[in-house]
Amino acid sequence: MECQVWHLERYARMTSQTTSLAVGQDGWEYFDNRKENLELTLTTSSHLLIHHGRRQLESLALTGADSWIKGVSKGDSLMAVMKAQNQSRRYRVKFSPTAHSSGEDSCRACVEGLVKYFPIKIPEVICSGTTSSGTHSQQVGASPSSTPGNDKTLVGDVTLGQLADTMRTKSTKLPDLYARLGDGTQYDLGTLIKLCLADASFPAFVGQVEQELEKIQSEST
Repeated sequence: MECQVWHLERYARMTSQTTSLAVGQDGWEYFDNRKENLELTLTTSSHLLIHHGRRQLESLALTGADSWIKGVSKGDSLMAVMKAQNQSRRYRVKFSPTAHSSGEDSCRACVEGLVKYFPIKIPEVICSGTTSSGTHSQQVGASPSSTPGNDKTLVGDVTLGQLADTMRTKSTKLPDLYARLGDGTQYDLGTLIKLCLADASFPAFVGQVEQELEKIQSEST
């Protein structure tokens, strides 16, 4: 099964904490597809990603998401509400029509994929997601903030270049969201690593990954 990608016409978000100065009078921060592609991706590893060009606006691990995400869908639009402890986040997206489907059809197809992970309410209908227990929502990050020592932790939106940099250096830390592995009962991480190390082609693969990280990092600077 390949990743599922949907084109968006608009994305908007509201948080209980201000992450940008570009917030409208209604409290929502808006992004559209007029200058850069706006896409929602549902990966095979159960992650929801929203990208605006190279900028990553959302990155959510959906395993157990039914405990902290609820959705509402109407027509060509979808809104998600995320709650964790005393903090809440909301975002909404409007799907773009394509040559093969309308915005409503794209939204419906996306809902069919996401409802496996968290409940989405459609006018007078509630689609239930999974029932497994989940973890808390965390806010994605991008602008550096100071931490003890010389390290810095990213807050706001994380770019692909910043992700590559944090994987290659230890001076920058990702937000807590990126430290989550989801439901750890799904696999034995130690066994998985041992299987990778036992593969004779694994060292060459690691070298290729390093080269790609350098490429992404250089393209984003």
